[in-house]
Amino acid sequence: MAASRAGRRREAPGRLRAGERIPLRRLLDRATTEALLADAASLHHGGALALVEADGTPFIGGGDWLTPLTGRLRRRIRVSDEEVSLSTAVRLYPLRVDARVLGGLVVRNPASESMVGVLRRGLAMVLAQALERRDLALET
Repeated sequence: MAASRAGRRREAPGRLRAGERIPLRRLLDRATTEALLADAASLHHGGALALVEADGTPFIGGGDWLTPLTGRLRRRIRVSDEEVSLSTAVRLYPLRVDARVLGGLVVRNPASESMVGVLRRGLAMVLAQALERRDLALET
């Protein structure tokens, strides 16, 4: 961090400040992410996948089955690092990078826990890389 003229410390360029939100749409390519979710959904017949923003609004996927859960998503996305049950058939998995919630993966049953785990880790890696690229771009 650098000191400002008034003697206060300011954040280094590109670093997320406390409470700062970066929408998934600014970090992820929609077409690529839709293709990834479609590939994962093909492994889990009868279920559905969606990505939601940190405020619970849908980013990719969802539809009629997700709409009634929007209020619960908004309330629950920040309260847990792990799986949150939104209904008997729908689970929310917060997507975190550096302890910050960037969004969530919403899974409608049935789903393989191993598939969900691989998808969550892959999304977390892609999000971490996107944040690093963002930081580098802001430093130049």
